Amino acid sequence: MASFSSLANIGINNVITTREQKKVRVLNTAVWISLIHAAFFLLFDFLGNSLNASRMIALFVELFVYASVFILQHKGLVKIARWSFIITVFANLFYHSNFVFKGFYGEYQYIVVALLSLIFFDRKVIHYSFLIISIAAFYLPNKYLHIYPDQYF
Repeated sequence: MASFSSLANIGINNVITTREQKKVRVLNTAVWISLIHAAFFLLFDFLGNSLNASRMIALFVELFVYASVFILQHKGLVKIARWSFIITVFANLFYHSNFVFKGFYGEYQYIVVALLSLIFFDRKVIHYSFLIISIAAFYLPNKYLHIYPDQYF
């Protein structure tokens, strides 16, 4: 079995600076956690007879995208891997907050997307963009889908 160090170092040889190597390691660790999370819930939902088609599709898409992040990292496409990961995290949060677990206050996790941009990207315009997108994703669905009473917002 591969050690954690080798699992965290997938694609490390494709970047030169120490800072970029740290970003690759952090992304690999986050992807491993996300893969385990998706696989756990796939198994948990299956064994609990609560696995429906939409949930199964969402979990398999997550597994596929997270696995493809490793392939992208290994091939040296680290920026595409970062974008794939962060977009998948956002889409996953949006889907779960507004459709699967509607009304359970999962929207507060949108701030994670803006925080991830601080880790993986260096440009301020990207950080501010993700912050604005996170705030919009927090407020706009409730305006159109009426998930919570207006006084909550």
